[in-house]
Amino acid sequence: MSDQPTAAAPWQGATLKRSLSGKVPLLIVNRSHQNAQRLHEVFGHMAAEHGKDLGVAAQIRLPGMSSAGATAFMSNVQHVPVRIADPELWRVPNSGWPSAKPLNTNESKWAYLTATPAKVSAPWTKSVLDAQRGSGASVLLSATGWLSEANASKSLATAMEWVAESRRQVGSDPMLVNLTMDSKWLSDTTLRNALIDEIVESPERSWYLRFWWPEVKPRYGQLLDDALLRGYRELATATALEGKRVYLANSGLTGWVATALGAAGFSTGQAWGEQAFAATRPMGSQKGAKRPPRIPRMFDSTVLHTMDFNEYSRLRGMPKHREYSTPYSAEIDADVHTAERAGLHYLLAVGELTAGLKGTRPHFLAHRRVRRGQNFIDGLSPVDQLNGISKPLHLTPWMKLLR
Repeated sequence: MSDQPTAAAPWQGATLKRSLSGKVPLLIVNRSHQNAQRLHEVFGHMAAEHGKDLGVAAQIRLPGMSSAGATAFMSNVQHVPVRIADPELWRVPNSGWPSAKPLNTNESKWAYLTATPAKVSAPWTKSVLDAQRGSGASVLLSATGWLSEANASKSLATAMEWVAESRRQVGSDPMLVNLTMDSKWLSDTTLRNALIDEIVESPERSWYLRFWWPEVKPRYGQLLDDALLRGYRELATATALEGKRVYLANSGLTGWVATALGAAGFSTGQAWGEQAFAATRPMGSQKGAKRPPRIPRMFDSTVLHTMDFNEYSRLRGMPKHREYSTPYSAEIDADVHTAERAGLHYLLAVGELTAGLKGTRPHFLAHRRVRRGQNFIDGLSPVDQLNGISKPLHLTPWMKLLR
């Protein structure tokens, strides 16, 4: 199956205006490079189940796609009001991103994906915006990339010059201020305050922020660094008080917690690279050695954790385990576990979690959900406890953060 356009039922979810209003949380779903053939189904399921209580966005990552592929996918999800085509300007060599590499053949085909000009350039800005428009985006990201922490004041000032040019060209159309930066901008008080001050003082209301995390263990686990988690809380609460809307890119369930604390939304996806923008350990093996078999994983809505599928299956029969069933978990039950089905199940489960934040006290609602998961774990007998990659280590830190 390909990403070719298909007939879609009338949209039952939030409108573009409501999705970006801050009145409902926005879940941005990244298209993964693999297993995306059925992704368009997920948006319809979310809209039908949650209606106007959840904003839903479809997002593609332009450098990893061909122009034709980007257009085809966006045509397939044209019924989704919020569509984002991320130019990922931080990928360019010498951008400042620690893991930047020379562009591959496909990335090089995107003419806009070059080093940022030394001075604000209207033609280059236009090329970045046009690439998004031409791919079918309904909400644009400003022509800004990596934000260096080396000289914070200068970096911020320069970035905002590019934002101003982007806004001049976009006019009154929806646009998010697009910044990617090291996690030091969260953990370092001086840097964090500088970022918050810029957001608060800027005339721009909507911000799309991506933070480069240190390595997260285990893979498909959650961020545990206390300083970073507190940084997310300070950022989310301070900006919300000033009526600013902050969307946290590639932040997975950490973004869900931050949304409960005041952020306007977050993005995630089926694969680890969409769930966490984080350093990774080089994956190497001895010549001739076979790769270890891929671990089948499944997201469990009770303990809010992606675990070994066999452990997930074992938990389902436990007392007080509350299963969240989806069409994709039903397919697994009827047939067999696949990475595609498990990833689509994860997205619908996160949609249910995010829609559950709509209310006057979202942090309380999230705390109750996290506490329920920890109570379930605490109630397991020693022999039934989860271990290794299946053990959720994030619930206790989250409860502390959400108090």
